[in-house]
Amino acid sequence: MTGLESRGKLYSVAEFAVNGVPPNDAQAGRPSAKGASMSQATRTLVPFVCRRVAYGERTFHLSEPMQVHVDNHDGVWVHEYEPLGIIAAGDTRAESLDAFRMDFAACYDLIAQEEDGHLTLDARELKKRMLALVERVEKV
Repeated sequence: MTGLESRGKLYSVAEFAVNGVPPNDAQAGRPSAKGASMSQATRTLVPFVCRRVAYGERTFHLSEPMQVHVDNHDGVWVHEYEPLGIIAAGDTRAESLDAFRMDFAACYDLIAQEEDGHLTLDARELKKRMLALVERVEKV
C-alpha cells in the first residue's frame, strides 16, 4: 500500500490531490482533453493535510496532521514540508509526491533511527522533530 491519507481516506499517488480531491488533468500536470497545456507561471496550490505517509512496505502514522505545500513552477511540481526540510520535485505531480514520500522515509531511516553520537547538532534537532511527528510505523 502506498499513498497519503487525507480526512480519513487513503489515496494512491495517482489520485491524491489538494485536500483529498482527486486532481483534474490540469492540476495533475497533464494537458486537458482539448490539448491545452499548463501555463509556465508559478502556481502555489492549496496545501494538503495528511495523517499518514505510506512508502514501500511501511506506513508512517503521524501524531499530528502534516501540512504539505504543493507548487508548480515552470512545469516542475514541488512538494515541501518545511519543519523537516523536505523539498521534493518531479516532472509530474505524481513523481513529486512519490519523491516526497521517499524523502520522508529516508529522513526517518537515516536521521531519526541513527544514534545521536553519529549526528550533528542540526541533525539531532531534525531527529527530535521527526520522532515527535511519527507516532508509529506499520509494516504492510
